[in-house]
Amino acid sequence: MSRTLVFTISQLLTFAAMFCCVVADVHGDAIGINFIGGPHSGGPDGPWIEGTDRFDNPIVNLLDGEVLGPNETDLNWTPGTDYSLLMNRAGVVAQANWNNLAPWSETANSSNGTPRADSSKTGLTSDEGTYFSNTKIAWEADNSWYSRNGSTVDASGNPWPAIDDGDEALMQGYIDVSSSDADVTVQLTNLPFPKYDVYVYIGSSGIQSDGRISRVRLYDYESPATMPNLSDALFYNTDGNDIPADEDDLLTDTYVLSNTGSGFFESRSDYLRATATSEFEAMNRPSNYVKFENQTSSDIQIQLYRDPTYGNMGLAGIQIVEAKNLDLVIDRNSGYAEIRNPNDIPIDIDFYQILSESGGINLDAMLTLEEQDYEGNGASGTGNGWEVLGDSTSSKVSEGYLNGSTQIAPGEAISLGYLYNGNGTEDIRLRYNDLNSDVKNIAAVYTDLFIAGDFNQDGLVNLADYTVWRDTLGSTTDLRANGDDTGASQGVVDMSDYQIWKTNFGMQAGLSSAESQSVPEPHSVSLMALLVATAMAGQRLHTSRT
Repeated sequence: MSRTLVFTISQLLTFAAMFCCVVADVHGDAIGINFIGGPHSGGPDGPWIEGTDRFDNPIVNLLDGEVLGPNETDLNWTPGTDYSLLMNRAGVVAQANWNNLAPWSETANSSNGTPRADSSKTGLTSDEGTYFSNTKIAWEADNSWYSRNGSTVDASGNPWPAIDDGDEALMQGYIDVSSSDADVTVQLTNLPFPKYDVYVYIGSSGIQSDGRISRVRLYDYESPATMPNLSDALFYNTDGNDIPADEDDLLTDTYVLSNTGSGFFESRSDYLRATATSEFEAMNRPSNYVKFENQTSSDIQIQLYRDPTYGNMGLAGIQIVEAKNLDLVIDRNSGYAEIRNPNDIPIDIDFYQILSESGGINLDAMLTLEEQDYEGNGASGTGNGWEVLGDSTSSKVSEGYLNGSTQIAPGEAISLGYLYNGNGTEDIRLRYNDLNSDVKNIAAVYTDLFIAGDFNQDGLVNLADYTVWRDTLGSTTDLRANGDDTGASQGVVDMSDYQIWKTNFGMQAGLSSAESQSVPEPHSVSLMALLVATAMAGQRLHTSRT
């Protein structure tokens, strides 16, 4: 793979736009928590207007449980708009059935006279409608607030329109951090998914120019018993000196520069992922959600902290999305690699990278999708198929499908040839854009299950592998049967590869040579000899005609 592809500026911009967009319809199950939040201590905009919400549903007064009549509003509120009750699909990974929690409260029970938003709920509903009765969430916050910040008009002086966009509603209200209590803590226990991604949505009435910065972290625990009491869950420093010993894993703090206030966030196209790992790095990178990938603990704690000198920020919502990821499986012995879909749903991708900080990529033996003409659209260079992006190195190979995508069916595998160079450092990662979710970053799975001569990678060296060798004999592009990639046999399917197959005929993955039938029966040997002679004769005939 020595070819470098050069895109025009417009093509690259188009691809970048595709890469950043999220259109999520097919994904694993998800649990969404929307912190309703909203104003406290009175205000011009309430969660009720004439007894119904924006979906014409009767509204219940959250203070006394009374259903408001058609012309009633709560005593402390003038007619406003239900800004943050979430009924539509929403989230970076779009889902329905959000759990609406933490509504505003007028109960002044904190030290500074403002209402606290401390509570819990056992039993949460998922996107697919499953009720997980044992899953519990508990939260502690100083109060609640909302992004429109008490204003009845937008920056241009026009009345705020009603919110009918689910994503805008999600980012509107939040449980808040104030000067008297600089952190918000949320604990989730008995999460039902074996592997999942966590999306933490950050709300604020500030915009980028306000310079409001907070940091978010996630802890995982062995069990609920090892978690601290919610009221004792202080936001510890990251120097490692005062991290409690029972916290198994403290992930790196992610810093968020707020940008959701004053109508800055209006639809899903406004989602911006936070990736800054320092306050300085975040200063010019506005964002509104943090993602923690590939979590496996059933019990986690999420904390948001801000310096009391900054304006308010808080948690607008949390999304727990069941991970349905591709696998990159690499054989340690041969270096052979495949992208596999082990899930029960198809996965659509339009971009991927193979990354290795140690330089573990074998460029000479890797088989890119462009080289395979995987999508079958012929010569590359137009964006109508997979094409190598930029310069490939032993640390990075990138491919993109500018004007389309590839759907990898459940159980399907895509060969990348002999990708791994065997440098002994198993740090290769697969990064790809899932069109039905977002960008995934997955560590490769290294295995010893592949056997030399098992050209179709089904765990058994048999006549099916001979067929692969026969059909690719002489090829320098389709190297599935390149069992011997040394010396004169490097980069070509030839008789040396046949010898590899013959030597290991009958071997089965997971069994020793004594347990497998490594030496074929006499009639099998005769059959192999006949097959080889036929294959070689066919190759000579093809050569003489060309």
